[in-house]
Amino acid sequence: MSAVIFLTLFLFTRSAFGAPEEAVSIVKRSRAVAMSPSFSSLVTLNQNDGTKIYKSKIFVKNTANSSRIAIFCQEPVDLKGSAFLTLASGDQVARKWFYLPVVGSPRESSATQHGMKILGTDIRFFDFAPPPLSSFRYSFLPDQDGRSEVWRIKAVPVAKQVTKDFGITSVSLEIAKDTFLTMRSIVTLEDGRRRTMEIKKVLLSGGWSIPTVVEYRLKDGDTVASQTRVELSELDTKTPLDDDLFDPKRLNRAP
Repeated sequence: MSAVIFLTLFLFTRSAFGAPEEAVSIVKRSRAVAMSPSFSSLVTLNQNDGTKIYKSKIFVKNTANSSRIAIFCQEPVDLKGSAFLTLASGDQVARKWFYLPVVGSPRESSATQHGMKILGTDIRFFDFAPPPLSSFRYSFLPDQDGRSEVWRIKAVPVAKQVTKDFGITSVSLEIAKDTFLTMRSIVTLEDGRRRTMEIKKVLLSGGWSIPTVVEYRLKDGDTVASQTRVELSELDTKTPLDDDLFDPKRLNRAP
């Protein structure tokens, strides 16, 4: 999951606030931190202050150069059995699959579905598997409101195709200088609306920082159109995860 919550991209351009090499080092370190240890957890999605509650089981298996994330929906009843899978390797566009019982079999998402919502919430496929690092140009932003404890970095797509495939026109990141976690991000979508992600709670486990409470807000102008609160519980970082959990052909067999 941490791989959907933290967009870490690539810096090509110079700015008055730092050299490209410095920013590359920062975002690469942030990406490495986001690659938390393999774990399983119960995840609760609270949409619009309890209007809708979704509960799923999430499995994350990471290595130095790859990330696999499988999500199996448990509640509500009408979505039970639905599943989502992302497989990311290196600086490549991640492959994504979804399974809906009404569809009949697992299906791989097309390039135009990278920005689609998951379960109708404010979470999108690109949150679990962001665009390749080389898809964006980066520039440093000045400190805001005296917040010198974070690096503020802005990214814009290098090509219109990136916007078309992911629905993103720009991304602003706030990366903590002490932990290198991306504590806050603002994604400007193709339709002009802004989707904010903010980490509210972090759990330290085995030397890793794992976000356990994250809030997403979708704003249309100054109006909050919707919001989703994500909470992880029953976190397990010790039990080995079977590779079958990440087999696209087995998405219709919830564990």
